[in-house]
Amino acid sequence: MTGPAIRAQIVRQSTWSIQDPRYALRQPIADSVIANADEWLTRDNPDVPIARFGDRVRVTVVEEFDPETGAIRSRLAQLSLGTIVIDSSFAEFLAPSTITSLVRRDHFWRDESSVEFSGGGEPLRVSSARDLIEEVASPMAQEPRIRIGLDEVSLRIGERVRVFEALGYELLALPGMSYGRVRAGVVYDRLGMWAELPLPIGSSSTPAIGRTLEAAFGAGLSFEAEHFSGAISWSGASDGIGAPALDGDTTFLLSRSATFTWTIPLRDIVGDDHLTLRVGGGYEQFVPLVRAADGRREAAPIDIPKLLVRGEYTSLVEGAAKRSAALEIFGTSALVSWHEQFTPLLGLRVVAVAHGLIADRPSYLPAYSVLITPTISIW
Repeated sequence: MTGPAIRAQIVRQSTWSIQDPRYALRQPIADSVIANADEWLTRDNPDVPIARFGDRVRVTVVEEFDPETGAIRSRLAQLSLGTIVIDSSFAEFLAPSTITSLVRRDHFWRDESSVEFSGGGEPLRVSSARDLIEEVASPMAQEPRIRIGLDEVSLRIGERVRVFEALGYELLALPGMSYGRVRAGVVYDRLGMWAELPLPIGSSSTPAIGRTLEAAFGAGLSFEAEHFSGAISWSGASDGIGAPALDGDTTFLLSRSATFTWTIPLRDIVGDDHLTLRVGGGYEQFVPLVRAADGRREAAPIDIPKLLVRGEYTSLVEGAAKRSAALEIFGTSALVSWHEQFTPLLGLRVVAVAHGLIADRPSYLPAYSVLITPTISIW
């Protein structure tokens, strides 16, 4: 007699998104899956619900332990296409090579979550439990492993962790040398922390590397939720470091800053590309440093609240940014940035800001700043 067949035991279940319009992730493999699934779903009834191109696509793969062979094998267990869920018969509408690609994850992805099971079939460990509940994860799968540029150098050292060094502070409309500091820190998922190091290069009389703020030591942190983001930075320095940024008896130090924005995705306005509007406010505190016979001393700080409106555009090819641009109004300053990725390796980025474009320009900001940098991306 032949005994009953022993069923394979699931030891791990993993889920991730290969397409998500909320985060401008779209790639041909997802559209191909949707097209083939819709044709299969309507084979007998053309009126059944189907998925739409651009819908969110999630893949679920399980790893099973085969007690007869002692091997662990992976198989496709479920496809979620918008509101459509398919959990069987994948070979009837997908080519074997496509199924293999989905299982092996030969594509861009985000929102990964996983569950490991004990021998009794109970969950043993949940990885990224927040992803399972809120489906919020790091977008780093779409970023290069190494990025090199004058504006920023970053290295991704894990699924959720990257270290970076950045010149200037674009969100404050202070790119390049105009910020007077270099930021270096770490980003974990959507939380960033950094130290700020003095950069006493340039002055108000050198427009190409214009700087009107004193260099100083400082620190900062930022966070980004699904629809809300913010950042703060501060400096405890009571004196500027290095050569003065301004001629005359008074120079200025940026001692505090804060930004808070609400993110509004603008879907379907620019076709398959991604457009986002950030609306919020900011705050900056400038400390005048007055020269005197016994050195420089602090005067009463200047506190300035500001309106922040920023539009961001991204065009994706195979899940990676081919072109991105931003237009920002921060107080009386206007900033525009453009990044063109000519090849997966090489790109060019330009950032330009004009201060006092909307109203009178304060003396502690340069008339304009421009940063042009080549970029190198290693995936």
